[in-house]
Amino acid sequence: VRSVPRYRTERRRRLNSESMVESGRHALT
Repeated sequence: VRSVPRYRTERRRRLNSESMVESGRHALT
C-alpha cells in the first residue's frame, strides 16, 4: 500500500535535486 502520494515523492526528489545543485554550486564557489 502506497501511503505517500506521487506528487509528494516528485516534490521531494525535486528538492533533493535542488539541494544537490546548490551544494555543487557552493563547492565550486
